[in-house]
Amino acid sequence: MKSETATESAREWHWLVDVERYDRDPRLSQAEKRELAYLATHHVGASAGPWRDRSKIGLHRLIKPLHDTLNAMHLRTNQKCYTIRALMLEMHRRGRSYWSWNDTEWVETIGPTMKAFIQQHAGKVVTARQHLFGVAYVLAGFAAFDRFPIHGIELTTLAQAVFGRESMASSLERILGVLTKWGYKPSIQGKIHTALAYTLLKNRSPRLEDISFEFLQTLNQKAQTKYSLSQLYPLSRALADLKIIQTPLPLRRQSLPLLERIDTEGVAGWRELIHK
Repeated sequence: MKSETATESAREWHWLVDVERYDRDPRLSQAEKRELAYLATHHVGASAGPWRDRSKIGLHRLIKPLHDTLNAMHLRTNQKCYTIRALMLEMHRRGRSYWSWNDTEWVETIGPTMKAFIQQHAGKVVTARQHLFGVAYVLAGFAAFDRFPIHGIELTTLAQAVFGRESMASSLERILGVLTKWGYKPSIQGKIHTALAYTLLKNRSPRLEDISFEFLQTLNQKAQTKYSLSQLYPLSRALADLKIIQTPLPLRRQSLPLLERIDTEGVAGWRELIHK
């Protein structure tokens, strides 16, 4: 019953917010610049208290999309406050709204590493990094994951935040169900999870049925394994078995560690002999 509920959740999934309904002007008005400057210079420290009404009104256009996104991600009040404050300070520094930021600027804001993030924000909003990542993905379409070092970001956490835990659990369960049946080692489940999160995030949907063979080919041509792209082959085999794509990706022998190749290719070979 739990699996059926999760599968239904994935089918009914929709975006956390509709960005089309917001005012996405990249420029800041004079009133917005004035209130951002006030927050950056006067509203500082743990004892600063709530924002003044003038700031809430003056920055409503910028705050509303953030509140909607962070509420949809079910964050605690303090987490939302840290995230919003970090973005307010970055807009004050750049003189432009977050709607205009490019990938390089988002990487700078999120920080390629936790150390860089702490330096960027003077150590004041440490807990906001992953939530900033979610805001960038949902509102700005940011997906430059390859700009971060390995372990520099938590893709599975991001996928769960924007797609929902049940939707992600459902998709992962379907993939692992096929691979386990074929004898894949349990030790690669973590890598499969990361590869699946990367794939779904890049495709901007938690539904396995939305993945096409052509899209997997595009990812596979990157020929980089930082985010477990070496696991795209078994992922594609599972998708083919589920009749989502017609055929798996071509096997790159060097893309899998030796022990994993022995297990998976051996099973595949025996299956071919049996069905001849």
